[in-house]
Amino acid sequence: MIVRTSVRSLCARGVFAACLCGFAAAASAQPRYEARFLGGAGGVAAMNESAVVVGTSTTSGQRAWVADPDFRLLPMPPGMRTSVATDVNELGQIVGAIGPSDYSVEFGGKAALWTPDGQGGYDVEILRGLPGESVTLATALNNLGDIVGYSQVGMYRYPTLFRSGNSPIDLTPTGVFDPSDVNDRRMVVDHSFTVKRLNLNTMTAEDLGVPPGNYLATTAEAINESNQVAGLAILTSGGNCDRVAARYTDGVGWEIFSSCGQWNGANDLNDLGDVVMRLNVAPHVRFEGLGTFQIETLINDPPIGHWYVINSFGQAINNRRQMAVFANNQQTGEAGAVLLTPVDLYSLRVDNLVGGADAVFSIQGATPMVNQYVVYSLRGPGSTYVRQLNVTFDLAQPVLFASGRADPNGGLEATVRIPRAATGRTVWFQGAEMNRTTNVVVEAVR
Repeated sequence: MIVRTSVRSLCARGVFAACLCGFAAAASAQPRYEARFLGGAGGVAAMNESAVVVGTSTTSGQRAWVADPDFRLLPMPPGMRTSVATDVNELGQIVGAIGPSDYSVEFGGKAALWTPDGQGGYDVEILRGLPGESVTLATALNNLGDIVGYSQVGMYRYPTLFRSGNSPIDLTPTGVFDPSDVNDRRMVVDHSFTVKRLNLNTMTAEDLGVPPGNYLATTAEAINESNQVAGLAILTSGGNCDRVAARYTDGVGWEIFSSCGQWNGANDLNDLGDVVMRLNVAPHVRFEGLGTFQIETLINDPPIGHWYVINSFGQAINNRRQMAVFANNQQTGEAGAVLLTPVDLYSLRVDNLVGGADAVFSIQGATPMVNQYVVYSLRGPGSTYVRQLNVTFDLAQPVLFASGRADPNGGLEATVRIPRAATGRTVWFQGAEMNRTTNVVVEAVR
């Protein structure tokens, strides 16, 4: 059931009267997840909102796979023997590369696009690379038809915008290198030291620089629809403890989410700002507004054995806060891709934040039939205690924006008209009920 609400007056509700009276808050409960084994595979590359997961198996040469939900290898044209999958969009399209070598697509591989054929299978298209290319790879795609990656010409790799059925575009003049992700606002991020964020509409790139302090460089793995960027920052100290997981947010800059390590960094983030990270000890997830957790500790143990989450095979997260990881169960002998689905995770999502249009605020994991509140702040992060709810919002000067009662399944959808005058403003949102708060959503009004 969807419960639709409208904006409620702050004064009429009276909920936030005398709200700046302290900073203590009820502790957030650790979220719990159910695990579903997808299939034997190598690294997890990406996952979409429908929990379609893609990756690459390396058990007998490289082979791209998809779990949608059944695990299977992706088809290849005649004469091709290896393949990799790097990304999947909401249409179910998958990109990567296909090659003739028995070992790796690094030997003569060509950028590829798999498109669902409507009958449970996939059509595959080899994408055109730049003139003179010997190897091409598609690393990411959005829902608008933009596919990014690189073309290798001689000994050099050139950043490339691939276009299905059309000639590619060389992105080298923009200053980007090795594109790693692209969102539906047509913003591309890359593996440059330091990170570049390229606007494909204007073909201009912004250098995101480094965090304050002793940092030498940054590099990006993912960008969400709010243009937040997840990746890593490199310390000037060098050695085996020189990398930290990091996230960049407009108006905030780079934030550091981990201690240092040789391979530390963020692999993916969702539109809520949640980040999955490879860290020294084990894979972790940082839920915006909830805290950082070792992923393995969140999983409800299966009837037999225990899932051990492996650090070096990638992780992905979507807006439902589902995660795809590589894990093994030593008692059952299963090892491969595992889909983790939250059992009860209290979270807020914001869609269609456009000036002059109706934005949708969705809460899930709420206590059924209990009043829910969505607040906003134009000041950004802070700490504001609300005695009437016994919660501390992670915002400065929060203002009540929408409210309503959760349905019997713990869901609420509030539709609110956004003023045109708000276009371009960065806004912080958070939800709450008695004794607990959701994640914080940071987004600029489009």
